[in-house]
Formats: sequence, structure tokens, C-alpha cells
Amino acid sequence: MTYGLRSWQPVEPRRNGIWQNAVAVTLIGVLAGTGGNVSPAQIIKQFGTGSASRAVHDSQVAATDQGFVVELKSIREALRLSVAETAQLFGVSRPTIYSWQNGNSISPDNAERLCAIANAIAPRLHLLEAQVGRVAHRAIEGRTTLLQKLAEGANADHAIGQLSDILIREATQRERLARRLQARIGNRGAVDLDLLG
Repeated sequence: MTYGLRSWQPVEPRRNGIWQNAVAVTLIGVLAGTGGNVSPAQIIKQFGTGSASRAVHDSQVAATDQGFVVELKSIREALRLSVAETAQLFGVSRPTIYSWQNGNSISPDNAERLCAIANAIAPRLHLLEAQVGRVAHRAIEGRTTLLQKLAEGANADHAIGQLSDILIREATQRERLARRLQARIGNRGAVDLDLLG
């Protein structure tokens, strides 16, 4: 099952730019005396592929890049990553991350990786947001942190799933400890879980 973050989606593009040009050339040809005998090659030579189709292509690219900006922001917020750590995660420089945040294009490999990490985070977002501290620096295998695993190219869903299992197990242990402490102190007062850590 694939989960996706809510990204901005482009409006359905218009696909009639070349046809508008064809109709215009035919009308001009009829009015100019050629009888409307105009080939598609002449239309493309005269008018290109149509200004509408070029604008649509540019808007689709911009919409895709805008979606990556949203996903990059959600990854950085969920994992509490600095720009340098995000650069380490994708194997690029800090200026490249700033460029991506400003909506510039992303290489296909990094775009695929960005989507994979965002899709892995999406179903676990509530769990990650409830954590205090830098989630990406939590050890998930021995001393290897989530950030290190992801930077090495590990499967994002598997690595974030491991972290999620650890966080759930820790939350269960905290709840069990709180119940035990509550049973010991009885009605003397409530247990402050923040003091427990």
C-alpha cells in the first residue's frame, strides 16, 4: 500500500495548442487563396508546437517541483533535519537543498528517493511528531542512526519502520512504568511522565 503526502497538484492541462494553430493557418490559407492546403509540418514550422502546450509543459514542471518542495519540507519537519543533515541524506551540497526549497528542479534519482522517504513517513507522521528531540539521530540498528541508514541508501520504508517499532515499544514501556508507579503511590498524586524521561 502506497501512502502519499498531500502535495499540490496541477490543473489538468489544455492539449489544444497545436489544433488552435492548425485552424488559424487553415483559415489564413483559405483567406489568402491557398485553399486551405497546409501540411502539419508547415504548421509546426510556422508556429511551433503551440504556445499553450509550452505553457502547459512549464506549468507541469513547476507543479512537480512545487510538490517536491512540500515533500522536502514535510521530511525536514518530521525528522527534524537541518539543511546540512538533509544534504547528507541525499548526498548533495547545502546550496542544492536551498535550491530545491526554492522550487528548482531535482534530479530524477533524488526525486524518487524524496518520494520514497515521504511515503514512508506519511503513515507514521503522528508518531514522529509526538517525539521530543532529533528523531533522525535515534539508533535503529546497533549504533547506526536513522539518518546514517537513509544516507547509505537503505530502504526508507524499512528503516523508518524500524524506528517506528522502537518508538512504539518505548511508549508502551513508559505507560507500563507509569501504571506501576501509580499503583505504588496510590492516591498520593498523579505521576508526572515528563520527570520520567
